[in-house]
Amino acid sequence: MNHEKNMDPVIWTPEAETLFVWLLFTEYEQGMMFGSNFRTVTWDSIHDRLKVHDNRFGDYSIMDLKKKYLRIRGTWKGCHDLQMRTCGFSWNYETHSLQSNDALWAAHLVAFPGDSRLRNAKLYHYDWLTEMFLPPPQIIDADVDFDSSGD
Repeated sequence: MNHEKNMDPVIWTPEAETLFVWLLFTEYEQGMMFGSNFRTVTWDSIHDRLKVHDNRFGDYSIMDLKKKYLRIRGTWKGCHDLQMRTCGFSWNYETHSLQSNDALWAAHLVAFPGDSRLRNAKLYHYDWLTEMFLPPPQIIDADVDFDSSGD
């Protein structure tokens, strides 16, 4: 594979990235995700299924796909965390990106310059990623007696 800049053999169009994430999501739904990772056999399956769709994906190694996965997961985490910790940021499903006004972005980027990558980040599959990466809520047993006095 040629690693020169701008010589990427696979163009990650929104459609290609959606296919990749959809394959990840289907593996997740089948219980093949452990923590936030997949086993080697799962990566082999994803790689083979990508090649069936478009042979150019065969030019990518499994390590390349894992790196793409980590970049997507990192972008999702950054976008999700920003929405959770900062009022005024929300997900725009039409633009597939974070939404806020320019003044809030400017103020936020002064305090967190590393978040500048999130301003123009696009995630065409935000809901799938949220389901995959957000831990399920803890369920508390309603029958538990929290009264420690013994009365």
